[in-house]
Amino acid sequence: MSKKLDDLEFINGVYVDKETKLPFSGEISGIHNSKNFMKDGKAEGEWVGYHENGQLWHRGNFKDGREQGEWVIYYENGQLWHRGNFKDGREQ
Repeated sequence: MSKKLDDLEFINGVYVDKETKLPFSGEISGIHNSKNFMKDGKAEGEWVGYHENGQLWHRGNFKDGREQGEWVIYYENGQLWHRGNFKDGREQ
């Protein structure tokens, strides 16, 4: 199943489908020109986003809605802005 972020709302720490009010699982679009995934209303797996000009904006992973592992973020011109490692949503 695929939805746009605008089709979801954030309630009690999870994203729910506006129509069903159930936690959403599936592909979402509308975030940083990319497609990403949610499981049980929380961000899950690899998330990759792009600037309007097509340059990579960010790349990293989520587990149970929290950043996990290496995340990199770039300026619109492609220069590295930040690189960090995360565990359970906290930068190490």
